[in-house]
Amino acid sequence: ATFLITHLAGNENAPALIPSVPVKRLASIMSGFASVTSKDSQAHWGKQTPAVIILLGCIALFQVCYQGYVMSLLQQGEELDQLHDACDGAGESSQCLEQRIYMRWQEETRLEEQEDILRSTRITGHEDHHKAHVDRVVDAVVKAAANKTVEADWEEHKSNIHAQIEARHEALPADEREKAQEIHAVHGEQLLDATLEALHGEHSGETTEHIKQRMLNYQLERERHRQERAEKFRRQQQERQLQFDKLLNDTMAKIHAPPTPSPWSQSLEALQAHFDELSKKGDEQKKKWQEARRLKNSGFLASRTIRWQPVTRWTAATGGQDAGLVIASWEDLHVLKWSGAKPHVACITMVPPGTPSLHHMMYFVDNWKLQDWDSKELVLVYQHSDERIAKMVRKYVDGTSVKAVAARDGKFPSTAAIRFGAWSVKTDVIARWDFDEWHHPEQLTLQVKALAMTSRPASILQPAGTHGANATDREATLLGEAKWMRELWYPFLGHGSDILEEDRAHHIVQVDVPKLDINAKTENKPSFHDAAAAFEILEIELAEIASGQAICMKLRNHEHQHLTARPGTLQVAEPELDHKSLTQIHHDADVRLQDLCSKADNEANSLKRAELHRRAARLSSFEAEIVSELIDPKAAIENVSSPEVPQRADK
Repeated sequence: ATFLITHLAGNENAPALIPSVPVKRLASIMSGFASVTSKDSQAHWGKQTPAVIILLGCIALFQVCYQGYVMSLLQQGEELDQLHDACDGAGESSQCLEQRIYMRWQEETRLEEQEDILRSTRITGHEDHHKAHVDRVVDAVVKAAANKTVEADWEEHKSNIHAQIEARHEALPADEREKAQEIHAVHGEQLLDATLEALHGEHSGETTEHIKQRMLNYQLERERHRQERAEKFRRQQQERQLQFDKLLNDTMAKIHAPPTPSPWSQSLEALQAHFDELSKKGDEQKKKWQEARRLKNSGFLASRTIRWQPVTRWTAATGGQDAGLVIASWEDLHVLKWSGAKPHVACITMVPPGTPSLHHMMYFVDNWKLQDWDSKELVLVYQHSDERIAKMVRKYVDGTSVKAVAARDGKFPSTAAIRFGAWSVKTDVIARWDFDEWHHPEQLTLQVKALAMTSRPASILQPAGTHGANATDREATLLGEAKWMRELWYPFLGHGSDILEEDRAHHIVQVDVPKLDINAKTENKPSFHDAAAAFEILEIELAEIASGQAICMKLRNHEHQHLTARPGTLQVAEPELDHKSLTQIHHDADVRLQDLCSKADNEANSLKRAELHRRAARLSSFEAEIVSELIDPKAAIENVSSPEVPQRADK
């Protein structure tokens, strides 16, 4: 305060903030006040100095302990989140060799994408071609905007623009047509949206030439970034070529050197010997299943709160008094509540080749989305060479909940292909999710709860009435902790899998909930790959759905005909049927039909919407029968009075 007063007093330009009081007098007053305040503070706090020091020490100790606890939790979380690296230890295990194969598959996919970009940039590098493309698109948009009617919707407007652009491409010579189509495939959608925004947006007052120049600058800038990226890829290709040449020279030098067995060949021989041993003991161990014990008497239900962390410690579990197979029922699982974070589940699916898969994919994905487990993702594994399946799969991939990977194994489906799908995701739980099966919405929830309740790393479904069934019959429902699955899960082996055998029984919990086994309603369930049966069923369902959609569309457009005939106005004598009752039934059916169509229009789920349209089609067929009886009751009487059905004399 003294400094402020002195400064203001010495400044001639300072505002008149201080009254006309002598400056030295004010400064002495403020200095005295500060001195008195400081002395009072020292006298007051001097008596409490030890207590203050002890309090500050306790706070500091608490902060150190708290920070150490938080850091330990973060380190545990990082360990769980890290993707399992099978090559981090000494030597070359089978998982390490497998991981190298999968990384090579990923690398080949990435190189193919780079090659597509390089091929495209060779075609789209000339500025004149971009100028011609911009002229074609802008002229087509301007022409379509001039011809656009008020009734035409936006999708129809864009469709007309695309048709004009395609027509102009077809009119070009063959060599120029290829370049124009490639440029349009790369830049067409972005250029079209930008042009529409320029014509109908805030810059709608611009001239056509001004729009063309601005769109050309916009497209050339995007092309420049593509060319820079392609140049980076070319340099990478050159570096890879140099590395390959060096590797080739080193390899040729080793070939001419004295032969020595490599560790890789020795590892393959050991792996083959291990598989041979497993195949010999497979049939013997399948006969030694112990009688399953009920979970209610095992003490697992002492607490209704479950956590995921104990499941990850399965490596420390050994076969003791609870070494046998454990069964969890619906009564045991549905009351459990989660404490802490829930694990993330990845469902691995092999998409079989063939036309039936194309038709079944929509229903399969919708069925998976009905799972009530929140933290989940679907991994679709398909054959790399199957372009039809690849194109269809990309329609359902969103990058977060649904992903797709291309397996490059010569055989499909195969052990390597499905394990590649499990290897490619970062998750806590891996579940086998067969393409040909239907899955109950609670399957993931109950199986994951069973893992957390028993602290065991794997669970399977127990089909109704099949206690002690063959292991290979139940492995299709296997769900397990991610590290356990990557180490022990080898499906589709020719000699069978021993993953559920006696020596690993202490790792398995069996979920005995009959409602989950929805695929076991008939003993001889027809295979989805039976093409004739599949197409026949599919055609019937699609016909009913299409009929229901057409009926609902007529209702929306008020084109659906309603019955207007009343008793006494029919062309024939009214029969001894309750005409009034039939009219009321027809009215009720008509109201119900309108309600079904309204629900279908508001339903977001495609599977439920298709079911509502199917029910609408069947109800409309029933309504048509009632109308035919009301309009032509004589024909209905003749049908009822046929010789095959004896009639009473008084009827």
